[in-house]
Amino acid sequence: MIDEVLSCLDDAYTVKISEEMISIPSVTGDEEAFSLYIQEKLESYGMETSLDYVEPGRPNVYAIMKGSREGKRLNYNAHTDTVPAGDGWDTDPFKPVIRNGKLYGRGACDMKTGIACALNMLRALADGGVDFNGEISFSGVVDQE
Repeated sequence: MIDEVLSCLDDAYTVKISEEMISIPSVTGDEEAFSLYIQEKLESYGMETSLDYVEPGRPNVYAIMKGSREGKRLNYNAHTDTVPAGDGWDTDPFKPVIRNGKLYGRGACDMKTGIACALNMLRALADGGVDFNGEISFSGVVDQE
């Protein structure tokens, strides 16, 4: 099972969707577009999804992939908001840039690339066609604080 999933991981996919996510501003209080993007990705992996609006424009996004037998649940959790871009950027903070092998843009380290890694794993699980016990879930929540 592990080999099938690992063979479906794709580093280029992680970089690609990290860049896409950096291009979607999700400053605290306005996370909706980003949450909808995540929901679309999760649904493309065959996961059941739902949105829970905490406030207007601020949905938490949830998804679940069920195995064929009872078992434990593994949850990937991340926050979807970023702080405002602030000053001191050499480039547009919402246009991803790769320089010297590093990805730059608002949210690249906190936490859009982390979400991209989780999405890559969930995609690999779905594409690997493996059977597992329990449930794999994702929760993307607003307001990291």
